[in-house]
Amino acid sequence: MKLIEPSLLSINKEKAFDQLKMVKAFKLPYVHYDVMDGKFVPPTALTTEYLKDLQMLGIKPNIHLMVANPDEWIEKYKDCNANSITFHAESQSIEESKVLLDKIRSYGMLAGFSVKPSTDLNQYKELLQHTDIILIMSVEPGWAGQGFIEKALDNLAIANEAKKAKHNLIIQIDGGINYEYIRKLYNQVDWFVTGSWFFKNIDHMGQYLDEFRKLN
Repeated sequence: MKLIEPSLLSINKEKAFDQLKMVKAFKLPYVHYDVMDGKFVPPTALTTEYLKDLQMLGIKPNIHLMVANPDEWIEKYKDCNANSITFHAESQSIEESKVLLDKIRSYGMLAGFSVKPSTDLNQYKELLQHTDIILIMSVEPGWAGQGFIEKALDNLAIANEAKKAKHNLIIQIDGGINYEYIRKLYNQVDWFVTGSWFFKNIDHMGQYLDEFRKLN
């Protein structure tokens, strides 16, 4: 299923609940929930904000851990009604990542790993057969509002090659995503994460979503 997934990193904090209600009205099942520890990337981001509101509204977060010790953070989010947890492959060994993927699934969630645009996904091809989700970062993680890094297309191509053998692999992309990139990459991506573009245009998002749902 093709989805647009709003990133809460760019939500208007003063209007957050109203904007979450709009996400619900748009019938979007998931939001992207960025967690940063100030170590793996310099900034910090969400920790528990909006989780109760999301549960009240029936919207599931897809947790994206940009952290140095994902095992510790997985435990923090195992009971938050998340749809998935994704961590960065760069933060530990391949064997450790396999253990983490199995742990996430044992908690009843989809399990995923992510790579930065500067990382060659070929280094982690072995993991692609063990994951439910591959999250291709198309900006360097840590800051909202960056422009799309074209080098990420190399990793996207590798992910699509892996999907030929693992048909249920979910390919997610995050960073600099606007409607132009959604149309351009529609056949290569399942879930489009968009923060700045989505929330800056939220009042017109119903029209964009109608167009998006006709792209098949």
